[in-house]
Amino acid sequence: MKHYRLKPSGMLVFVSSLFFFFPPVKAQLFEGGMMGGITGSQVDGDNYGGYHKLNLAAGVYVRLHTATHRAIQMEIKYEGKGAAAYNFFDPNRVTPNDMYRLALQYVEIPLLWMYDFHPRFSFHLGLQPAYLFKGTVRDQYGDVFNVFDYADFRKFEMAGLTGLSYRINPRIEGWVRFSYSITPIMQYEGGVATRPWFRNLYNNGIGLCVYYRLDQ
Repeated sequence: MKHYRLKPSGMLVFVSSLFFFFPPVKAQLFEGGMMGGITGSQVDGDNYGGYHKLNLAAGVYVRLHTATHRAIQMEIKYEGKGAAAYNFFDPNRVTPNDMYRLALQYVEIPLLWMYDFHPRFSFHLGLQPAYLFKGTVRDQYGDVFNVFDYADFRKFEMAGLTGLSYRINPRIEGWVRFSYSITPIMQYEGGVATRPWFRNLYNNGIGLCVYYRLDQ
């Protein structure tokens, strides 16, 4: 199967072009800032269940208030993903499979629709194109490989995401977010999968983040 790769330069052109779809608006309808937080991730389709791998996320965002209680938000951020054996950090681990750890590093560009259903609470839903620029895997024997040499990992991912945010004060918001791959991050060779209901691998993550507004 032919896989289409999107280069980082292509992603920047795509993001820049999105701004041309917005009509001229007043400056006060825009806000922007930075964000950071932690995520727990797993990969559906492997033999390791549970959000056992902790990752960092950090980036910047811009938000356009399109109507009362509604907004569109775009971000550019780094986020780690992957999977790990349940007791990877346990010094007393006794089985070889406990060595497994998949570490994937992405540049992501989430595009979100937001709805304020309460003065402090918002619901958000969107899509998240991402580019895998680096990844390593430690197999069950403790050997470390580049993911692109180890298996057929795809550099481009499209994910769906949803979540809630809480406005702590005019500058700070706390977010909880769930994301899941729409396109597979890897396809098993010859269609041989470890689980019959998963023919490919998919990222699955939950995140806790803080957003800080800079334009005020």
